[in-house]
Amino acid sequence: MNDNDKAWTLAKLTNDQLQMVKKAEQTLGPDYLLVFEATDLDKAEVQVADLNQSQLDCLQGLEQALHMTVVAYEKR
Repeated sequence: MNDNDKAWTLAKLTNDQLQMVKKAEQTLGPDYLLVFEATDLDKAEVQVADLNQSQLDCLQGLEQALHMTVVAYEKR
């Protein structure tokens, strides 16, 4: 796959999913949560990695250091 074929877009949420995000915003306390989804091409090649708590802590530390969002994926 060409890197130019990979893209993320804002997720198209159902009303139930939108309510879940709103509840998470209230629980977590941020002003906004942004939800993205991969294109069909990306979905066919990768899936979100199943991380343990130590790995999640490491990922969160990286996000804080970079001031960016990082998502861990593994090849299908």
